[in-house]
Amino acid sequence: MIGLGFGNFQAVTQAPFSFGNALEFDGVNDYVDISELSLSGEFTISMWINSARFTSNQAPLLGHNTNNIDYFEFRGNSSVRVRNSAGIINFAMPALSTGVWYNYIFTRDASNDVRTYINNVESSTGSLRNSGTYNIENIGAHIAFGWESQGTYDEVAIWNTELSPTDRAALFNSGNGDFATNYSPANLQAYWRMNGVSGDGTAVDEQGTYNGTLTNFDTATCWVAH
Repeated sequence: MIGLGFGNFQAVTQAPFSFGNALEFDGVNDYVDISELSLSGEFTISMWINSARFTSNQAPLLGHNTNNIDYFEFRGNSSVRVRNSAGIINFAMPALSTGVWYNYIFTRDASNDVRTYINNVESSTGSLRNSGTYNIENIGAHIAFGWESQGTYDEVAIWNTELSPTDRAALFNSGNGDFATNYSPANLQAYWRMNGVSGDGTAVDEQGTYNGTLTNFDTATCWVAH
C-alpha cells in the first residue's frame, strides 16, 4: 500500500484491493437510485471513494430523491457533513486530495453518537449525538437539492449495527476488498460491490434487496478498472 502521511492518517494512492471494477460518476447528473433505505438505531456505512471534486454542496456521498434533510456529503476537502431531522454534524478531517482513494466509515452507536473515520482514523468531531432516522435513496447524489458527485465509488456497504474497531480495521486492511466473500460481519444490510461491466445498468446489492438503477450514466464507460 502506497501512502502519504498526515500524522496517524494515511491517504492511499490506490484502493487496497487490486481486482474488479468501480463506478465512475461524471459530476453532472449521474446517480444510483435505490429503494429507500432507512437507517435507525445503530448503523455503519463504509465506502471507498476516489473523488474528483470536494466542493461544498456539490459532492454528496448519499442522499434522497425528495427529502432535503437526510444526507452525507463533503463540505470541501477538509470536512464532511451528516444531516437528518435531528440536526447537523460537521466533521473536520485532514485535507484530502483529488485522485486518491480513501475509505470512509460512518457509525452510530447505541447512545446515538455519530462518528466518521477516514482510512480507519477517527476524524475530529463536532456535536456527536444525533438520533432519528436517515432515509437514503441515492448513492453519489442528493437529488432533492440537485447535488451530484464527481469521482469513483467502490465497495459501498451498510450494516444495521456499529462495527467494532477490529471490524473497521479489517475493512481498511481487507486486502482484495471483496469482503462479501472473504469478510462479512453480521448484520450486513446492503452491499454494492460496484463490479459491473460495460453495458450494466444496475448496481447490484449482493446482500439484500436494494439493487440500484444507474441513472444518466454512460453504461459503456462508467465501469472502470482500478
